[in-house]
Amino acid sequence: MSHGKEFSLRQQLFFEFLACFFAGILTANFLGADIFQENGNLTRYYLKQLQYADIAAQELFWHVCANRLPLFVALLLLGGIPRGRLVHAVFVAWSGFAYGYFCVMTISGYGAKGLILCLMALFPQFLLYIPVYLGLVGLVGHRDRKRRGFRFLLVALLLLCGLIAGMLLESYTNPIILQKMLNFL
Repeated sequence: MSHGKEFSLRQQLFFEFLACFFAGILTANFLGADIFQENGNLTRYYLKQLQYADIAAQELFWHVCANRLPLFVALLLLGGIPRGRLVHAVFVAWSGFAYGYFCVMTISGYGAKGLILCLMALFPQFLLYIPVYLGLVGLVGHRDRKRRGFRFLLVALLLLCGLIAGMLLESYTNPIILQKMLNFL
């Protein structure tokens, strides 16, 4: 009989995110992020172009929708199947790894200012994306079939509204913030 504390799914996913975040950092350090810095989207040339570009926010919104909506639907539908925890585990693992890698790339190219770039790349849309994802985990984590009716649909629609609000912020607000922040790099 075990007397240890059992972690909730959210706690398990948080620890997994941290582990994969650090794995991304280690991988980028071992592979040499400077190689990707020269050829990737974070070159100084690319960021200077971004700094002075006229961003077509509506086109960006549709691009963001094409990336975020299918993922949301997949997590909503596949997260509720018997192996749904695995679906969330893969999503969290990839997100943590990719963000860790991204942080090393920006910090290696810009030093301490790169850390600010890492944070601003997520702001303000992730203030909505994170609660939406946590709500999604809670929603699909219920095994009680009685709670899957109207309440499930209502919560899914509210989460979708939160996602759409986050996509609007990512498309219309984040580019302005990044452009202003790039003046300091």
